[in-house]
Amino acid sequence: MVSPANSRPSFIGRELSGQAAFGDNRELYFNITHSAGLAAIAFTTIGELAIDVEAIRYNIAARNIASANFTKKEAALVAIAVMLEDRELAFVRLWSRKGAVFKAAGCGISPGLDAVDVSEDPPNLVWLTGAAGPMTQSCWMVDLEALDGFVGAVAGPPGRWCIRRWAFGADDVIGRFVESYLHPSPQHDRISR
Repeated sequence: MVSPANSRPSFIGRELSGQAAFGDNRELYFNITHSAGLAAIAFTTIGELAIDVEAIRYNIAARNIASANFTKKEAALVAIAVMLEDRELAFVRLWSRKGAVFKAAGCGISPGLDAVDVSEDPPNLVWLTGAAGPMTQSCWMVDLEALDGFVGAVAGPPGRWCIRRWAFGADDVIGRFVESYLHPSPQHDRISR
C-alpha cells in the first residue's frame, strides 16, 4: 500500500493463500512469476489474479506426466503431437495455464492437476472441479502473446479485462525502482481511493 505521508510502500506481505499482497490494501491485486531469467508481474483492481510463465523445456517426459496427471482431454492434446518439440510445447503451455489458474484460485496444485481442464484455447472461463463435482471457483484465462522461448498465461476473475505488455530490461526495472524510491512523484506513486 502506498502511504500519502511518505509515498513509499508501507507493507508487502502474503495472503493466507501465499499470494503477495500490499498490506491491507484491497484496491490493487498483483502476482509475480519468473522462469529462466524472465520475470513477469500482473496487476489489476478487479480481484485476485495470477500469472505464470514457463521456459519452453525439452527432454521432459511430457506424454508420461500428462497421462498420469492431466485431464483426459489435455493428455490427448499432448499425445497427438507428432513431433517431439510440439508435444513438449503443448505440455509446457498446459502446465503454464494450470499454474495461473491454480494460483488465481489460491489453492496451489493441492486439488490435483486434473482438477481443472485448460485444453480449450483461451480466452475462456475455466472451472475447478473436486471429487464431489464442480466447485464454485472459476477463472477467466488468457494465454500471453508469443514470448521468445517461453509460454505464459494469466488467470483472473470472470469479467471484462485485457492484457497490456511492457518490456523492460533488468537495468531499467532496477533504475526505475531506485529513481521512484529516491524521488517519489505524488501523481504516480499514490493510490487514489
